[in-house]
Amino acid sequence: MLEPLSSADLDRAADLLVEGFPERTPAFWRRAIDALKRHGGNGPAEFPPAFLWLSKGKPVGVALTPAVVRRCPEGTLRRIVNISSWYVHPDHRWRAPLMLKKLTDLPDTVLTDLTPSPSVRRMLPQLGFQPINRGTRFAFLPAAALHRGRGEGVVELPPAEDPAVMGSHRALGCVPLVVDGPAGSTVVIYRRTRVRGVPAADLVYVESHRALAGGFSALSRHLLGRGFLFLRVPALGETGRFGTVVLPTGVWYARGDYFHDRTDVVGSELTLFDL
Repeated sequence: MLEPLSSADLDRAADLLVEGFPERTPAFWRRAIDALKRHGGNGPAEFPPAFLWLSKGKPVGVALTPAVVRRCPEGTLRRIVNISSWYVHPDHRWRAPLMLKKLTDLPDTVLTDLTPSPSVRRMLPQLGFQPINRGTRFAFLPAAALHRGRGEGVVELPPAEDPAVMGSHRALGCVPLVVDGPAGSTVVIYRRTRVRGVPAADLVYVESHRALAGGFSALSRHLLGRGFLFLRVPALGETGRFGTVVLPTGVWYARGDYFHDRTDVVGSELTLFDL
């Protein structure tokens, strides 16, 4: 039986998460659940932030489900639910496909899985999920910044001009920018992180990858000037750029059409849990 996580079950959920992901501590998962409650969008999305799978009243599975509401390009509102940190105890592993099916039985909802395990990746296509990127593009900013195009520019938005997708994510190290290029302007949001101890930026929101392509070198110079050496961005169908390489890691899956030409993982475990 799948039930929304209650406040009384936080410790039991954390114990299951540690069992499933032993590289993380109980304190990490309690902080993650707290960040999900404080900074996540589950309230406006009217969706529980986590679920427990119960067998004879005993928790044997857990899933965190960050959710947000977004306005699609055509103007309609869509709920996006991310299936995250999903684990089923080995004695009940045979129930895993049923639990995943129940978690994803959501009409009129865009579903994502941004950190699927190899076994889950094999199940996702059976539930209608498809890859929405082909890996991760790593940019070495000193090299990517060398190219100069016409009409490029970057403006950092002050808090008073935060786009609606930001929510309270400045507290999580997210910064919004407007990038100009020959194909127009686009809003992007990056998150401060580190790659092998080196300052790096993750692009967690891109309004239009097509528009970003023309301003990529300007974005590289902007980030380089703020002390970053690397940029990570989802690789879509764009061609290679000087100073960048695409690796087949970080492939994301989704069911729904919201992600055409865009990236939006603000409010997911990638920003809330610092993964």
